[in-house]
Amino acid sequence: MTKLDIIFFGITFTFQVPGSFMAMNRSQLVNALVALRSKESSFEAGLWLFLALLDLKWWQVWRKLVLFTIPDNKIAEALEVVLPFIKPEDETELLIKQQLIPSIRIGFTTYYGPADILANCSAEEFAHCELHFRRYNTDQDIKHLAQLVAILYRPGKPKKNTNDYREPFNEHLCAHRAKRMAKIHLGYLYYALELFRGAQFNLQDYFPSLFEPNDTTEPEDYRNSWVELIISVAGEKFGTIAETGKANVGDIFLHLRQIKEENDQIKKMRNSNG
Repeated sequence: MTKLDIIFFGITFTFQVPGSFMAMNRSQLVNALVALRSKESSFEAGLWLFLALLDLKWWQVWRKLVLFTIPDNKIAEALEVVLPFIKPEDETELLIKQQLIPSIRIGFTTYYGPADILANCSAEEFAHCELHFRRYNTDQDIKHLAQLVAILYRPGKPKKNTNDYREPFNEHLCAHRAKRMAKIHLGYLYYALELFRGAQFNLQDYFPSLFEPNDTTEPEDYRNSWVELIISVAGEKFGTIAETGKANVGDIFLHLRQIKEENDQIKKMRNSNG
């Protein structure tokens, strides 16, 4: 936490601002993500982000009054506090890799999210997430983020011997649920985007030779490449194509890396003998 002291009529008010996404509560997190993406200038984004991170409640009238009279030098200090979020020295420092919003409640229904770095994500689930992730990056249409939330956050269905409390992934149910997700706080949509970005980076870090990081590839091409990938590994280890789609995405990438390493070793031996 970073502290900022403001003196108002002889009284010192101390404001505390979290220094990372991990240190934020839910309200701070969703409002901070909206502030970071909704303002055109760094100055505007900085001020809105600072206010979001303070997370002042309606009854904290005096603290709000203090902010209306904040001197220029304190505005500069406030912007300095949130600068790491606006212009980070290393973009990877802002990646969200841990699950910070484990569930979302809409009406009487609770939707449960995935594990840290999407560790319990199936291949077909990850493939659909990546498709909508790339579609959003292409046209910035919020409907793709609603689809992303609908895929990652699903109603609970207690199951034995599993690390996933969510009901099984179903493409058609997610498409229907996305209409409801489009009406929730915008910060949750941005959070799903950042959660997937962190997981994607993690996979690229562990499997650099298998994961295609090229952002220029058309989104629809990735649908075809994922279908080809799932078909290619179906068989003795993962079962049918449908069963392979339900297999853990990390296990599939690990299997592919092992195959690649074995093939590289065979080529190396052949070259040394030949």
